[in-house]
Amino acid sequence: HTVRYLALEIVERDIRELADSFGVTLPRRLQYHFYPGRNQFKATNLTWSILPDGVGGFTEAENESNPKYNSNRLVFPFEGDYAKFSHVTRHEIVHRFQTELAYKNGIGLQEFPLWWIEGQAEFLSAGQDVTDSMQIFDLARRGVLPSPEQLNQTYGHIVYPLGGWLHDYLALKYVRAKAFELYSELGSQ
Repeated sequence: HTVRYLALEIVERDIRELADSFGVTLPRRLQYHFYPGRNQFKATNLTWSILPDGVGGFTEAENESNPKYNSNRLVFPFEGDYAKFSHVTRHEIVHRFQTELAYKNGIGLQEFPLWWIEGQAEFLSAGQDVTDSMQIFDLARRGVLPSPEQLNQTYGHIVYPLGGWLHDYLALKYVRAKAFELYSELGSQ
């Protein structure tokens, strides 16, 4: 029971903080599904797909076009590492706020490239760590760092550290809040 209460405390704290950052509130309470370990999480029947090894959690937002798929839930395991759990839960909550802000501005989250979506979630949940920096520097050293033209067609795990690094750069060069304005700018086009 202690883990469940701590998990709820983490989630509620992150929702409050992210509501301020995104400038939106979620229309209704989220459903949280915590699993006591990776094996139980991977065996979940809460999604139609088989979860790949690298998935640490997933978010399902409300879908008004399909009422059968109207879940509004966050799903993740607790594997004994509080720092990792905090990172994954915040990452998934960021996705829920991204979806809400996009919806509020009349656009779908699919309007954004994967590096933006995952990068913003990484930037707002954990920031860059040494492994992320090493991956970016390795791409640059080998001359395979995606160009701006290639970036929107880049997929796979690299979009997490690469997108996070780009969000970090944007926050330093401009202002952290500037990234949130893009949702309304895209919605007004």
